[in-house]
Amino acid sequence: MSGVGRRWLTWHSRLGGPSTGMVWRSCLSPMRLAGVRHSPPRLRRGQHSASDQEPEPIDWEYYRKGIGSRLVDVYKQAYDEVKIPQYVDNVTPQYKPKFDALLVELKEAEEMSWKESERLEKEIAEVQELKEKFSTMTADEYFAKHPSSRRSLTMKLEMITGAISFNFA
Repeated sequence: MSGVGRRWLTWHSRLGGPSTGMVWRSCLSPMRLAGVRHSPPRLRRGQHSASDQEPEPIDWEYYRKGIGSRLVDVYKQAYDEVKIPQYVDNVTPQYKPKFDALLVELKEAEEMSWKESERLEKEIAEVQELKEKFSTMTADEYFAKHPSSRRSLTMKLEMITGAISFNFA
């Protein structure tokens, strides 16, 4: 036997070649599990997470016919002994009142925001109107529309004229 053939034979026998009785062809075939291919659409239809759904019942009689009752009974007993604890939610009841209070606060803030936006829209409309008329508007028309501006302007003028004294003597 050549060197390459001998090395392949030793490598193959270490992996569990023909001498160990391993059936390599069965290991290379893809795994076929029932329901694996169909689980994403099932989850999309309403089963939101894997923890929400109950496992499908196992047909033990089917496996007894194919494998043998002794091995199936061992697996069935082990399967029945497995206990999966149920999740108990202690956190949600603590945060539910806080969340409800935040929702009420959010509604109040939303109402205030709508009122403020209406006020700002009115002010924008007034400024637009003022902008259109500003080139032809007289001071009397402006002060008639904004009387507070007239008072503040007259106060400023009195301060300026009172501070400057004209002595021509």
